[in-house]
Formats: sequence, structure tokens, C-alpha cells
Amino acid sequence: MLQKYSYKQKANYLVFGFLIVLFLVYVLAIKKTINEYSACKALDIQLKGLEYAPAKIVEYEQKINYIESSIGAGSISAGLYQEQLLTLISGFCKSHNMTLSEMPEPFLFQQKNLLIETYPITIKGTFIPMLKLLHHIECNKRFGRIISTKFFKKKDNETEKVNVYMTMYIQHVKKEQL
Repeated sequence: MLQKYSYKQKANYLVFGFLIVLFLVYVLAIKKTINEYSACKALDIQLKGLEYAPAKIVEYEQKINYIESSIGAGSISAGLYQEQLLTLISGFCKSHNMTLSEMPEPFLFQQKNLLIETYPITIKGTFIPMLKLLHHIECNKRFGRIISTKFFKKKDNETEKVNVYMTMYIQHVKKEQL
């Protein structure tokens, strides 16, 4: 049966058959082994990541506590916040020769379980100390964040002098007590 084929044809059929067998071995065995090896490597990486899970849990709890403290969850009681803010600003104004012109009642906004208080505060003085006050409040995160600032000049009719005023809006977010 193979005698009717030449040596060259037999060699070609042998190479072709070898390639088919090699392809079948790859598809049926090697490919599955490679896939399982990759899956095993991925699981090993996940397992090594789990070794550090307790440390990550502690880290995330610290981040949650920091975020809750920055939004006012327990850092300053509700009744004392405005008083402490007034004390901070009036002390700074006194030491930098400025005047606290007005501090009306805050604007309240409720969203889900958060209460957002916005305090408008107007100060009379010079420009540079006002900027220092803004920087002081921004660096002290427990007093909220400054969401807006407006500088304006206003003429005093009694003294005929132009005064510089600054109105800043400080926003304080706190969790609503359930």
C-alpha cells in the first residue's frame, strides 16, 4: 500500500501527520494545562493578597474614622460648633486688627442622613489678614470647609472712608442623629 508512493511523498505525509498529532496534543492537553496554570497563578496572587487583609481592614477603618471626623460625626457637638467657630474667628480678628461684622444664622440643608450647615460670616479689615484668616480656617479641617469667599469695598458714610469687607461661607457637614 505504501509502496506506490515515493520517498518524498512518504516524508511529506509523515510531516503532515506529525503536525496534525502535534495540533491535537496542544488542543486536548497543553492548552488546558496552560489555562489551569494561569488560573492557579491568579488564585495564588489573590491568596497572597489575603495575607495582608487584616492590615488593610485596619487601614480602611482608619480612613472611615478620618472621613467621619471630617464630616463632623462626633468631633464637635452640634450646639457648640457655632460657638467654637465664633471664638476662633473673633480671636483671630482681635489679634489681626479686624472686625467681625456679622454672623447670621446658618443655612441648613438636609440630604439623606447628612445635615449640611452653611455659615455666612462677614469681616471688616485689611486684605492680607483676611487671607491669613482664610488660610487658618482651611488648614483647620474640623471647622468645615470654605465653599465661597467674596471681597468687596464699602464706603462708610460717617467717616467717608472706604473699608474692605470679606464674606465667607463655611460649610459644615455632620451626620444626623438617628
